[in-house]
Amino acid sequence: MNRGKVYLHVGLQKTASTFLQKELFPYMAGVSYVGRPYTQENDAFNSLQYADDSLYSYDALAKEIELIKKNIGNAPLLISDEMFSGYPLYGMINRGIIAHRLGALIPEAEVILFLRGQADLIESLYNQYVKIGFFSNDLDDSFLYKHGSGFSYQAWHDGKREWTYQNRRFRHLSLFSGSHFLYSKLLSLYESCFSKVHIFLYEDFKYNPEENLARLEHILSAKIPQPLQGKKNTVNPSLNEEKLRLRIIQNRLSSVFPDRLAQKYFRRFSAKPTSSFINLQSKEERRNYVIDLLQSAGVFEDNKTLNNSRKLGMEKFAGNYFADVAS
Repeated sequence: MNRGKVYLHVGLQKTASTFLQKELFPYMAGVSYVGRPYTQENDAFNSLQYADDSLYSYDALAKEIELIKKNIGNAPLLISDEMFSGYPLYGMINRGIIAHRLGALIPEAEVILFLRGQADLIESLYNQYVKIGFFSNDLDDSFLYKHGSGFSYQAWHDGKREWTYQNRRFRHLSLFSGSHFLYSKLLSLYESCFSKVHIFLYEDFKYNPEENLARLEHILSAKIPQPLQGKKNTVNPSLNEEKLRLRIIQNRLSSVFPDRLAQKYFRRFSAKPTSSFINLQSKEERRNYVIDLLQSAGVFEDNKTLNNSRKLGMEKFAGNYFADVAS
């Protein structure tokens, strides 16, 4: 029995979270679901994710969760928000803060974590951030960077005083480090805070939905309505390559010109193929950059070690998770 049980679906981003939140979780019988926008705009949940310790209130979040539990009785509670696993503008630092705060309050909770092959995940994140107007650069070190060699005390002692952000292990002016995609580190964090972590692979969910939906039903002791079985994930689709390139141009124009003028120039540009008037990264160039950086960060080796110890089934999608195939 799962009476009074709490489950936390924490993403990751771009692992079918929107599909689950819109098409699945609200319709499952036997579990009470809460999610976005409530988990982003409610004061207690917002502070959980974005407030520092001087502004965060443990008591306020405890009171909010008790209010939910009182309203749903003994039904199991499923809380879903992919931003629980970290926000890139914060250098992902808040994912640890969120985990420890929730772990202090509901350590008995079980985590549902969807992973995805990191190269595809990064490409999808890049596509999404361009799509919503959040990013306009190439997929370069302003989006994904390799951590630097640091600054030793010996260098300081010897008189070195030059600044360069490339020395830094983590950069506040870029979004993601390759180290952010070491899944073993993330899993260790959640296992240190909560009673259990259930791991799903996005690729397996995509190609074997019935099997994974049945597993979700078992974990939650809930029932999925039959019309949703096998339903395609068409929520929040990615831009195709041509639309992606046009959106990059539109974002760049909007950052320089007023809206009306930006739209005027964009209409001129969009009337012809993007390759004819501006030099943008190709899909292959983006992919090669990402693969090389992930290899240097030890991500693929980390996947192999994690898969060997946890039997996650990554070998079924070796091209997505392992360097010897991806290289």
